[in-house]
Amino acid sequence: MRRLALASLVTCVFVTLWGVVSAEKVCYFSQEPDARQPGRLRWVMPGSKEDRCACTKTRPGPVNVQPVRWSHPPFYTDTPIFTDDQEDIHDYFDCHDPCQPNPCRYNAKCEKDGDSFKCDCERDIKGDRCDKPLDCLALYRARIRESGVYTIYPSQYPEGLQVYCDGNRWIVFQKRFDGSVNFTRNWTEYQDGFGELSGEFWLGNEKVRQLTSKGQWVLDIEAVYDGTSKSNQQRTWRWPFRVEGDSYKLVVEGFTDGWPFLSIDTPHAFSTYDRDNDDVNGTNCAEVEGGGWWFGQCESPQDSWGNLNGEYSLLGDPDNTDQEYRGMKWNVTGNVIVVRSSQMKLRSFTPRDCERLYDFGVKGNGTYTIYPAGKYKNRMKVYCDMDTEPKGWIVFQKRFDGSVNFTRNWTEYQDGFGELSGEFWLGNEKVRQLTSKDQWVLEIEVVYDDRLKSNKNMTFRWPFRVEGDSYKLVVEGFTDDLPFLSIETPHAFSTYDRDNDDVNGTNCAEVEGGGWWFGQCGSPQDSWGNFNGEYSLLGDPDNYTDREYRGMKWNGTGNVIVVRSSQMKLRRFTPSDCQRLYNVGVKGSGIYTIYPAGKYKNRMKVYCDMDTEPNGWIVFQKRFDGSVNFTRNWTEYRDGFGDLSGEFWLGNEKLRLLTSTHRWALRVDLVDDQGKTEQINVNKFSVKGNDYTLGRDSPASDFPQFNQHKFSTYDNDQDDEEPYNCADRQGGGWWFGACSDDISYSLNGKYHDGGLKWTGWAEHVIVKSIVKCEMKLRRY
Repeated sequence: MRRLALASLVTCVFVTLWGVVSAEKVCYFSQEPDARQPGRLRWVMPGSKEDRCACTKTRPGPVNVQPVRWSHPPFYTDTPIFTDDQEDIHDYFDCHDPCQPNPCRYNAKCEKDGDSFKCDCERDIKGDRCDKPLDCLALYRARIRESGVYTIYPSQYPEGLQVYCDGNRWIVFQKRFDGSVNFTRNWTEYQDGFGELSGEFWLGNEKVRQLTSKGQWVLDIEAVYDGTSKSNQQRTWRWPFRVEGDSYKLVVEGFTDGWPFLSIDTPHAFSTYDRDNDDVNGTNCAEVEGGGWWFGQCESPQDSWGNLNGEYSLLGDPDNTDQEYRGMKWNVTGNVIVVRSSQMKLRSFTPRDCERLYDFGVKGNGTYTIYPAGKYKNRMKVYCDMDTEPKGWIVFQKRFDGSVNFTRNWTEYQDGFGELSGEFWLGNEKVRQLTSKDQWVLEIEVVYDDRLKSNKNMTFRWPFRVEGDSYKLVVEGFTDDLPFLSIETPHAFSTYDRDNDDVNGTNCAEVEGGGWWFGQCGSPQDSWGNFNGEYSLLGDPDNYTDREYRGMKWNGTGNVIVVRSSQMKLRRFTPSDCQRLYNVGVKGSGIYTIYPAGKYKNRMKVYCDMDTEPNGWIVFQKRFDGSVNFTRNWTEYRDGFGDLSGEFWLGNEKLRLLTSTHRWALRVDLVDDQGKTEQINVNKFSVKGNDYTLGRDSPASDFPQFNQHKFSTYDNDQDDEEPYNCADRQGGGWWFGACSDDISYSLNGKYHDGGLKWTGWAEHVIVKSIVKCEMKLRRY
């Protein structure tokens, strides 16, 4: 065999080892004189640092050798290794891959970086090797779903904090399940924590305080308990919360009526048997109840129920009908509850609105902190209505007893006034900020008396927004059910010191009282619409029976309305069509904004028919007086023309977009000049392709002529008849097949003095002129 050159030779060979074929690189060692040591030969390692290769340990023969890094020092021999008749002495080596095995933790991606590597960490995980997760939520995002003990690295604990993660994003700070750990501990033990994270434990008040000192956190309580009627009941409760101060006060947001727990209205300090911080003079609730807890009045059932750190009994209890129980016993009127196990957990969560809070599991009405602009930006205190469907409304006005004066100046209405737990106005600037992005629905709830009946309840909903420095109210749709404001005439907000109404020389806010979106303050509509006017608490001689009334009085023709209470609310809502609007409670026919392609994409203004059953049709063609010319070119039919409040064609491109997903029904409503009506229904209606081909799946008697026909206009002939252009001959754009003078079925043709010339489709024969037609579609 030819002797090797002094330079290294690297080649690839395939070696079969134990039946497995693998690719190996061969490492040929060469020799050269050592300039520093005359007479000695130096073995030269092949490869280079650029190759990031590592030779195997020096050993001629098979491949089962241990790899070493390229930086293995050179070695020497006094005699030549190679002779003319000697086999090449060689060894095998592997190229060193710094990412094999993956040195990065928590499913991070490893990338080569020269001779080394760098780790691409998942969100909220740091460290050179992605080994420092911020919290249990960061581990969950990194697809670490196994419950257990982990080290997390919040900013308060740069050296790391050991916690128990439940595998579903939560940090557990209390766990009890068998009574193996005594929870009657002193202040220092509760402060520092006790027990083992793998068993029963209390993480420590100081750790919980540090964790919840930054950002927004949610408390989760899970309990398994037995009652007198049922065993092994399981319940979960959630509230935004924090622990603060040297006394480790627990502050819980929202309403806690579903669980006898503590409210943000009355935060309580933590107490132990050697540190009495409860609200009872002369009594230490921690001594009475056992364990450390946030006690209020320890003799109340609420405090007894709320203590999850009390004594865990392992024996039969003579007070419980001699029945053996294991757990924490809570005595409730007519019932004995035995809590078998409990877990208290916390997790970071930044809700942007009340809807997100509800979806997260926070179910109680009450005052909460939201972040409309994202993480920790523009923090806002709001009152959330979690009972009204769909759940999660932000209340921005509430009146029920007249305890708050609503005759306020511009600045007060701008910033808000009152208490969120009582009567209040949230503030025009907050409402403007909230509705400046996305789509929002306004709800007004009213309880009122009139001459016929007391305590009537009415609810109204419309898409809306508040915009600009004058806080203009823009309402979509038809508002005839309530004399309110329409998108056709948006009004600016007025107060007694800032007149923005439409009446010259008169300030409606001074006349009517309160701040409001006034138009003509002399009209009944404006009088009715003002929910911020004077709230009377006394008998009123002007009332038709001189009877006492409490509320806001609206004078209508032949009637007197007394509004007892009102609430104005808002909620995000992105409707994909008119049907979704109707289902959420928007009942008036009119012009609305829909998002057929999903959230905030391809926004589209449409006219919704909310009266025709089943309710919620998108009208795409309407003619009734001939005021709009329908002889239009291809581009105009593609984009749409006319006014949605009058005669119009919505646009072929919009039809194509709408019908590209889901199934759609077509309905055509016709009225002739004799008042006769006709209705045509088509299933699986669609418009497809760049030529806007019409598709349908109906019996032959309905819409038979137009299946699979392309749309034609006078400047784009796509009909089936040569050499004629049906659109040019009959006027208007349509899905023409063959055309002739005595077959007129296009509803977009010329509108004569008596209406449209139309012969009918199959059995739908109307020989008179069509004076009114509507084409509409609805998802099914």
